[in-house]
Amino acid sequence: MTKILLILSSPRGTASLSARFALELTERLRSCGIGTSLLVRDLADPPLPHVDVSYINGRTRNAEERSRAETQAVELAEALIGELQLADIVIIASSMVNFSVSSVLKTWFDYLIWPGITIKYTNRGFEGLITEKKVFFVAAADSIYLDSGLTAHDFQMTYLRHVLNFLGLQDLKEIRIERITSGPVGAQVAMDKASAVINNLVGTIAQQL
Repeated sequence: MTKILLILSSPRGTASLSARFALELTERLRSCGIGTSLLVRDLADPPLPHVDVSYINGRTRNAEERSRAETQAVELAEALIGELQLADIVIIASSMVNFSVSSVLKTWFDYLIWPGITIKYTNRGFEGLITEKKVFFVAAADSIYLDSGLTAHDFQMTYLRHVLNFLGLQDLKEIRIERITSGPVGAQVAMDKASAVINNLVGTIAQQL
């Protein structure tokens, strides 16, 4: 049974383009018989609580030594990590916020990065322990960052690639929706391009089955 984990992170919820195309990708995969199980985690509804001292201290203590707040923080991290570990396919919807990812998506990664659980230190440096999963990230932005003079300002894609690789995830595919605030024509071009990329990705995966 192929399990899909869909991560939504926009403050606009399912009205956001990143969510819209992440959902489209999910449904296209499932219509091809890929993904018999689906879990949706909307980080913005309710908002994922930011990491605080309860989590920092709680994960270094034995369960019986934790305060109630520490227990809740650690249990949330364990739940998020468990969802990721059980998934075969991970689809991440990300809307650019001030050149990077939203704060709740950043917080999700903050909970996931747990030394000894999801990463370990070796003589060769860091080693990610979350492996052998296909990851798709659907990234929306209000301007064109790919192959343009604004590429250096795109910390969203740089961050996503880096932190996913850090966790051990190497099989990454991206779907971009750029120039979404440049007027109806530009937005439609961006959406048509994203749909075409999804068609190609789903077709390629279906052929591999």
